[in-house]
Amino acid sequence: MKWTIASFCLIICLLIQDANAQSYIPSTGLDGKYYLMTPERSPKGGTTQEMLVQYVERNGQKMLVAAACEDGCTPMVFSYQPAPSESLGVPVFYNSFGYYMISYEGDSFLSVIPDTQLGKDIWRSIRYSNFYSKDAEKSSVMTSDKISEIAISLSNQAMGK
Repeated sequence: MKWTIASFCLIICLLIQDANAQSYIPSTGLDGKYYLMTPERSPKGGTTQEMLVQYVERNGQKMLVAAACEDGCTPMVFSYQPAPSESLGVPVFYNSFGYYMISYEGDSFLSVIPDTQLGKDIWRSIRYSNFYSKDAEKSSVMTSDKISEIAISLSNQAMGK
């Protein structure tokens, strides 16, 4: 078989399309130490500027776990949301306290508490926001206003607007 430039380009395009189509499926690539834009309270007292994040699957449930320390800290647990994840093309996690963790640029998360559930209505305001990133520099330059802007844009996308 003779390889032409067009054949090669077609194969590359198909591989890229397949990779992008699967980007909303979470994996252990999300695991790691994340630097926070704004310090959060630590169960061991004071605040922390870093969180440990791990993706786990237990009994068919896909979850994201975030903790301020390895031992003795009660973690926050977020459930994977397949429909919004597929719609937005990135992993989306949610917990019963109303927090969303939305994957951003592959190595970061938007942590937000919006005024309504994702997919029920367009978010008009974000009551709480933080930014988690494996890159300390990214965390230091992110702002609450930018997070709100990105999150509201994502909610519009989820609602098909």
